Amino acid sequence: EACEQFLSALPPDNGMTFVLVQHLDPTHKGMMPELLGRHTKMQVVQAQDGVQVQANCLYVIPPDADLAILNGQLQVLTPSSPRGLRTPIDFFFRQLAEDQKEKAVGIILSGMGSDGALGVRAIKENLGMLILGVFLMILGVFFIMIGLLAEVISRVYFQTHQIKIYSIDRVDDRAA
Repeated sequence: EACEQFLSALPPDNGMTFVLVQHLDPTHKGMMPELLGRHTKMQVVQAQDGVQVQANCLYVIPPDADLAILNGQLQVLTPSSPRGLRTPIDFFFRQLAEDQKEKAVGIILSGMGSDGALGVRAIKENLGMLILGVFLMILGVFFIMIGLLAEVISRVYFQTHQIKIYSIDRVDDRAA
């Protein structure tokens, strides 16, 4: 639901590329592109190995895969860690930070646990931008994540919508 609301608020010709990385059951067929495509006019497709990312598109991680980006191309990889121990969001964020440097933008709309915290640090180290959002019903989980990310945050903005967006300014050396 968080992703649906986020996509519904974006203009279809925003000039950005989006990659959705989430924890998926490896045995289920990936239906996210069809489901999310109902909430945006952007092209929504399942990520494929070797695809050069395009603006105004959303790429969705396939089930039972890790996702990386290298020279602007998606890399779909077989997971090296067993299910339950994987951190696909950290993995992608670290690859994104390395590939896109200061152009990287990491967005965490919701989540559980600490997956994403290490990747966010990599984005910070490369001077990228971070945006956190959370549903009101999981606000407690969000503040656990905020505690893990405390060294990364420079400013937090609150908006009064059904989904609250916490935008973290581009981090520079002064905030480190």
